[in-house]
Amino acid sequence: MKTARAVVVGTLAAGAIAAGVAAFAASPRAASMTADRAFASLGERGMAMLGSSEGAGRDARPVPVLSKRFPGYAAPFSGRFERIGEWPEHWLVKCSKHVVCEQSHLGAFLGSRDAPAPYANPLGHGLPRGYVRPDQARINEFISTWDSNARQAHGGVYELPQAGKAKMVAMAHNSAYFYNFVHVPKAGGSYFSITVLMEALERSGEHHGYPYKLTHEPVSHWITLPQVDLTQTNVKETYTHFQEGKPEGIFGPENTKQMYKEGKRMFGKGQFGMGLCGVIHAPCVYLTVLRDPVERYLSHYKYSCLAGSEGAAQWLPEWKELDRCPLDPIEFMDYLGPNLDWTIELAPGAKNAQERMETAKRNLDSNCLRYLILEKYEDGLDKLGATYADFLFLNKEPAKERHKKKNEKAKNAGHGVSEGEQDRFDIYMKNQTIVDAIAARHAKMKEVYDYAVAKYEANWARAPGSC
Repeated sequence: MKTARAVVVGTLAAGAIAAGVAAFAASPRAASMTADRAFASLGERGMAMLGSSEGAGRDARPVPVLSKRFPGYAAPFSGRFERIGEWPEHWLVKCSKHVVCEQSHLGAFLGSRDAPAPYANPLGHGLPRGYVRPDQARINEFISTWDSNARQAHGGVYELPQAGKAKMVAMAHNSAYFYNFVHVPKAGGSYFSITVLMEALERSGEHHGYPYKLTHEPVSHWITLPQVDLTQTNVKETYTHFQEGKPEGIFGPENTKQMYKEGKRMFGKGQFGMGLCGVIHAPCVYLTVLRDPVERYLSHYKYSCLAGSEGAAQWLPEWKELDRCPLDPIEFMDYLGPNLDWTIELAPGAKNAQERMETAKRNLDSNCLRYLILEKYEDGLDKLGATYADFLFLNKEPAKERHKKKNEKAKNAGHGVSEGEQDRFDIYMKNQTIVDAIAARHAKMKEVYDYAVAKYEANWARAPGSC
């Protein structure tokens, strides 16, 4: 079982890291880093490995990218989170000349479509060959099972308490112990995770200590390290560890209470974290980022189908043979199955789209959930910094300056489609049948989004509570 988890870690981490490279490169935080920490972010280190003058030309001094325990191997986010300890072996990538990683591993590490398959562990430990990345059918099966299990566990749809829920230790100073980020794909979540959550995690850890070490079980197999893993791969195990309080030194109730008082904090990330706060014994809040559903879907279609991003993660083998995703936007909606409807993540256990819509609205109203809206991103970051003490750093730079820096860096970031695929997309968007079908399939989701926009100010105006 441990080996199987390691296989998943090594493979999916590549795609997860790749998604963060462009997002972090667009970060306003990256621009403000000092020279001696120029390669502290994965995004900038990624640019250096690819030979970008923007990343490599900052400082002529040796770049601290190597693993301490394994000289010659680079670790993600080198130079950051040092007090959490050395990175697990299966995250390391062999490098030469202290900067440039070997090409045989570089593609896999950055999630390239041309990456070797399967991902080969540079150290040769725990990653037997033959692993195949989970396909969309398996993803859909997991979502359906997770949704069904949530309904059984809660006797129906999962609904957040409107006023929050008392914990064994009360929330103090508008600060939670666990920040549970429910990641709606293609809604600005990668940027939020790789920049905002990572910075909050590092700041709290450096000031008060980290609640776990990177190489400890089960932490070492989380694919969202150093954040708590709430992805398809490990969410069930993560939930069980919190529910049973084992290992006690990380998840035990009394230990959790003590760590909260000491200022230690946890930050979780993944699509399937809704419900986890119910088994955490200290103050816990949900965070998410929402986006206009039609715009979100079209972005997903271009990113995953047309561009084949993250190593063509959602392509079938025959599409890889063709070197293209042949589906039009309507066909791709059918292909995504339940993964199309992100309200499942906000209201797991609902029996149909109508119940998901109604429950998602109520959950967005809960005082232990706060949401940002992509179209008001900078304002949402300001509100987050003003609401929770652990994000106070967000208010130290004016929103206009953050927005300006982000836009400047975003010009060269992202996974764009080719000119030919863009032409293909434009043709689809001139077809009224396709446009109408997309709008119809997203009608319930649009209702939830419109409700969130209408209640946005009220959601942030209240003093925060805990679930």
